[in-house]
Amino acid sequence: MLFYFCNTEIAKTRSSAEVWLIGRGTDHLSGSHLPTNGDVLRFMMFFHTDHKLTLKEAAYNSVSRVTDLWVRARIPHQRIDSAVRKLLKLNDKYVQLKKSRKKNSARDIMNQEEFVNKLQHLFDIATSDALKTMRNEEDKEFLFKQRHDVLSCSMAGVDALQSAKEKRIVTLQQRQQNYAKKMKKKSTVEQENDHHNLHSSPDSSSSASSDNEEFTLPCERQQRRQRKQPRMNIVNDLAVAGALDRISLPDRGATYIVAAVAKALGHDVGTMTLSRSSIRRSRISNREKQAAVHHAFIHRKPLLLHWDSKLLPDITGRKETVDRIAVLVTSGGEEMLLGIPKICRGSGKNLADACLATLDDWDIRQQIRGLLFDTTASNTGLKKGACSFLEFSLGQDLAWVACRHHVMELVLASVFRVLFGPTGGPDILIFKRFQQAWPHLNQSTYQIASDDMFDSHTAVRRAEMLKFTKSALEDSQPREDYKEFIMLCLIFLGGGDSKNVSFRAPGAYHLARWMAKAIYCLKLFMFQSQFSMTDKEKQCVKDMALFVSLIYVRFWHEAPLGIKASLNDVQLLEALGSYPNRSVAQAATDTFNRHLWYFSEILIGLSFFDSRIESDVKKQMATNLKIPAFDDSLKRLKSPPEPLSSLGLANCVTARTATIFDILCVNGKMMAQNFLNKDPSQWQEDPSYQELNDAASTMKVVNDSAERAIALMQKYNSSLTKNEEQKQYLLRQVERHRKNYPSCAKTLFMKK
Repeated sequence: MLFYFCNTEIAKTRSSAEVWLIGRGTDHLSGSHLPTNGDVLRFMMFFHTDHKLTLKEAAYNSVSRVTDLWVRARIPHQRIDSAVRKLLKLNDKYVQLKKSRKKNSARDIMNQEEFVNKLQHLFDIATSDALKTMRNEEDKEFLFKQRHDVLSCSMAGVDALQSAKEKRIVTLQQRQQNYAKKMKKKSTVEQENDHHNLHSSPDSSSSASSDNEEFTLPCERQQRRQRKQPRMNIVNDLAVAGALDRISLPDRGATYIVAAVAKALGHDVGTMTLSRSSIRRSRISNREKQAAVHHAFIHRKPLLLHWDSKLLPDITGRKETVDRIAVLVTSGGEEMLLGIPKICRGSGKNLADACLATLDDWDIRQQIRGLLFDTTASNTGLKKGACSFLEFSLGQDLAWVACRHHVMELVLASVFRVLFGPTGGPDILIFKRFQQAWPHLNQSTYQIASDDMFDSHTAVRRAEMLKFTKSALEDSQPREDYKEFIMLCLIFLGGGDSKNVSFRAPGAYHLARWMAKAIYCLKLFMFQSQFSMTDKEKQCVKDMALFVSLIYVRFWHEAPLGIKASLNDVQLLEALGSYPNRSVAQAATDTFNRHLWYFSEILIGLSFFDSRIESDVKKQMATNLKIPAFDDSLKRLKSPPEPLSSLGLANCVTARTATIFDILCVNGKMMAQNFLNKDPSQWQEDPSYQELNDAASTMKVVNDSAERAIALMQKYNSSLTKNEEQKQYLLRQVERHRKNYPSCAKTLFMKK
């Protein structure tokens, strides 16, 4: 039974008591804006406490009043029972918090703050397809603004003119339908009469013939009327709209281009929807449509959460900067940008809150199985790091997947610091000098490493790296500087083709461009005869070039391969242990020992799929899955007292390691039982192992996706729109267009 109290019927004999975290119950909902979670919860509490209704009855009364406001706002809303469940779920969350109200731990305080913040958000009961079904652009814009900030705008009442217009349209459509039915019925009757007369009269043939010359059926007359042809609007095409956004073409410029291209192709511009305002509306509509498209994979697979942040100018044009955080998810080699919202500052809690809010927008909290991040203190701090906050909020044991490129960046930075000393400013001066001198250098005259630079140990290493770099160049590289680095190492070691060698001009050289340290040092060595350097600088350049070409390039190139991570880490430390330059080796070893993330209980499980690991080791790893997990989840191995090769990969495996299978596939633990009971020599033939192996091979272990998203935000930060919601739509539109058309090759356009 539905109980509903109108505002005029509510007795106001006493005020409601103060409710912890929520405030006083109220018998009033503001009609100027859609109610927030807090508004609805306080409204329900009034019915529950003051009118002694059951919680469910109070919820139904509250939702009934709320839906009235949504009807007034002309926004399609969910069924009342669905909205009631949403409200009761919010109340259940409050009840859980209330049980620990007297506790003052950091976790309890964080949960309370998160709940209070949620109360300020819109009690969103719009249907999932509301934006598609709503025709009035002002109503859509109102919903957008209410979702962002309920106080950003208000509704003064129902638009009488618009309502009357829509009623007239409905009435006209009904009249047209009735007229069509009437004419169809009349035509049928007349055709039956003609047919009857044709067979009943001997001279019906001649009479019918004469009648047809003068008589035309009403339906025929209607067909003769030329209907107004719909105007062509090519910007409604997602590919066209995406291309315009991708090149950051303003609406006015798009008008010029569309008109010129249409005329060149022989179209009558007069029959097209073509104006700056119409193109603007079409582009906004297409961005919203694209944003509403959820990639299927995010709702059926376990996901890894990626994020990265950067300080950027505010899109509003004010002279201030804001932190932007790129939030993405990946699974099975697929990735999807969820959003790049702004935050007040890049603290661990703010980063975590932004990630959680974005996950809630997409309703995929429950699918997150791991976190992929750069190893900064704001991310990895055990008490105030974003990872700790996220793991606690998501309520499950997550895999902490540290970006391997970032780890390798730290190793390179430590070696550079030992050789060149600390750098006082953002720029590296020797690189700056070299960039300025580059136009004056003869690129056909360069030198490579001489044989006397290698001892018996490094000579063997040199031969191995020559073979490796040649093979690596055959692989597709995601970035040109990655390919350049491998090519320079090959040339430096003496494996380049002197007839076909060409060098790219030196690029950015500031400290943030970590790859520049390796690339610049290799070029500096090759052109040292044409570039003035001190003896100390020459020695530092030589030592750096040897390190990156003999040690660094292989482990950096294989960093994205998660299944090789654990064994590669062992081999890297072994290579550093025998490297002749001890100061360089020690600096690299000390840094890398602080980042043994891939010897955690969970991530060590990726080694099950490394074909280089012997069967005996894998068999022991499978056996150790029965060992109870450590009391505290081991997120990374802390500088082991013995070499990793002596420790052994199997000794890092516990029962918690099996979590990696559920990260790779749905019900991965159950699937793994199909091959774990077999001898490792038979695993390759097992279908379950093959499926998990495919997932492990494509699992992201580098945060390049988040870095590309930040670069995307940088490029479009000041382009096309200053509206925050439209900016997010724009970013997702461009990202999808880039996936569909990674280059401007003609063949790509022919396929689409």
